[in-house]
Amino acid sequence: MAKKINVKGPIISNDSAWLYHYFGWDATSPSMIAEGLEDAAGEDVIIEINSPGGICIYGYEMYTAIMNYEGNVTVHVISAMSAATLLVCAADKALISDTGIFMIHNTQSYAEGDYRDLQMEADALKEFNAGIINAYVRKTGKSREEIQSLMDNNSYMSPQTAIQQGFIDGYLFGDPNAKEGRQEIIPTSVVAADIPIIPEDTAKNLIQLIVNAEKSDQVMALQCSENNERKEQYDIK
Repeated sequence: MAKKINVKGPIISNDSAWLYHYFGWDATSPSMIAEGLEDAAGEDVIIEINSPGGICIYGYEMYTAIMNYEGNVTVHVISAMSAATLLVCAADKALISDTGIFMIHNTQSYAEGDYRDLQMEADALKEFNAGIINAYVRKTGKSREEIQSLMDNNSYMSPQTAIQQGFIDGYLFGDPNAKEGRQEIIPTSVVAADIPIIPEDTAKNLIQLIVNAEKSDQVMALQCSENNERKEQYDIK
């Protein structure tokens, strides 16, 4: 049986993953992919993806890990948006749910400063795009110009469109339109892929606050225990 790896929630750093999981939030970091692939030890792997994307450099790391895996990797797409689409492109085969969605766009960031700072940021984003386009070209066989146009338009793709565009290889449960006379259903509404990601510095500060608070609670509990022991000794005497 194939080893299953779940990719749920935003794609974040290994350092920030602890914070998300502490609060019970879905999130996926590169180490989770690396550990899952290591456990599979060359056997077939299924990666189930339901992710709005996240920080692209960690998507790069996951893409590279999957590409380097010696066994067969199949992805099952519920939703794959932004950085999560890189994992789809790294797999040997990509299948999508009837209700799936696939979305690509340009890399994004925030910048401040004078016109030179903003221009340098814009130039940097184009370079980040170039790496993502490499993955999309390898998967689809499309030209770089075609891919860039899709990214420029923040392209949301239904299962039908994602298959037609070459990002997805087929349906997870078989073509729902295969029966004679059944009409293709086109989605009429979508949900934005943008979600808040905790900045790395903020995440580290929060983690430290939580760790300090837990240590403080442990110290207080120990002090209470010692006080109770002293009280019991006093009462016995």
